[in-house]
Amino acid sequence: MRGRFAPSPTGDLHLGGARTALCAWLSARKSASSFVLRVEDLDRPRCSARAETSILSDIRFLGLDWDEGPDVGGPHAPYRQSERSARYAEVRDRLLDEGRAFYCFCSRAEVARAAGAPHGPGDDGPRYPGTCRTLSPAEIAERMKTRSPSVRLRVDPERIDWIDEAHGAQHEDVSQTVGDFVIARSDGVFAYQLAVVVDDADMRIEEVVRGDDLSSSTARQILLYRALGRGAPKFAHVPLVLGADGTRLSKRHGDIGLTALRARGRSAPSIIGALAASLGLCEPGDQIHPRDLLSRFSFSSLPRAATVLDPACVQGNCVAPMAPSGVSVKPLDAGAVQVTFTGSAGAIYQLQSSADFHGPWSDLAAVTADDKGVCVYVDADAANHPTRYYRALIPVAP
Repeated sequence: MRGRFAPSPTGDLHLGGARTALCAWLSARKSASSFVLRVEDLDRPRCSARAETSILSDIRFLGLDWDEGPDVGGPHAPYRQSERSARYAEVRDRLLDEGRAFYCFCSRAEVARAAGAPHGPGDDGPRYPGTCRTLSPAEIAERMKTRSPSVRLRVDPERIDWIDEAHGAQHEDVSQTVGDFVIARSDGVFAYQLAVVVDDADMRIEEVVRGDDLSSSTARQILLYRALGRGAPKFAHVPLVLGADGTRLSKRHGDIGLTALRARGRSAPSIIGALAASLGLCEPGDQIHPRDLLSRFSFSSLPRAATVLDPACVQGNCVAPMAPSGVSVKPLDAGAVQVTFTGSAGAIYQLQSSADFHGPWSDLAAVTADDKGVCVYVDADAANHPTRYYRALIPVAP
């Protein structure tokens, strides 16, 4: 499956972004497909050439390569969104001409004040009530004299169904959750939804791997693919990476950028090992090259919940030691199990085995902790020799 990684150069690449890049690269390379690197720099005030250079350097440092990109070129150039505005304008105008999109003169505040405008999913703001949907050409011309319009895609009631490779069956009726959505802002900046669909379609991307925080965009993007007469790619949304306090990684968690880790002497195999351990692809403390993970990788075996990954994990300490209690075991598909227990401060955690581990989990010996973190001890063979098995630690309740 031809895949891609599309970072925004607003700062250094952090551990969460690196883990998403690893998943996208592994999926593409496992299928012997091309891998594209695209720079999503639509937000020009926040983006910088320095950040782009740093991100590309960090990805290459980790051992991830790409076949097409802003630095190596390719048949679908340019690979920076800031250089593709003419293409976005072409698509916007086509959608307007075909009646699939319309001009909207409402401000965000006006939409929020409109009666019956509930909030959409995530940070998408209030649902658009359709105020400008049926304006006549004369009304549009009159309003353009005093206000620059945005452009919205026309959304009719319809349930959109798709399969997320990491989460299974999904569905959404965009007309109920978001309504007609913006594809070009009133200031002339093209919306992420339009740009990413045009880019992925033009670059023949077959699989989109990205973080869970973008999953709410999928149904809208499928509608855009349909409006353009193109088939949608496969989608896989990988769990977010959280800090030790259970919140999304940010500067308050310390130096979480790859550049800072490299400056402190962290090796690429140790960082890849830490990221892979958080995905259940190796044991904490392993140092490994991305290509050594190809045979182990599958979306079906990845954890579905957000993963706690302290930056210290690159030193081989991915999971904080604790003395668990109240251990219970729940069988999952394909021989995997989910171990639930109570840790420090009353937090409840889950430790999930991978589907390719076929030990007799009914003979669970213990769940304990040592200098590497939480361990699952099982009788893994007929000789009754205990085997240690580690899996990503996921806090599920305070």
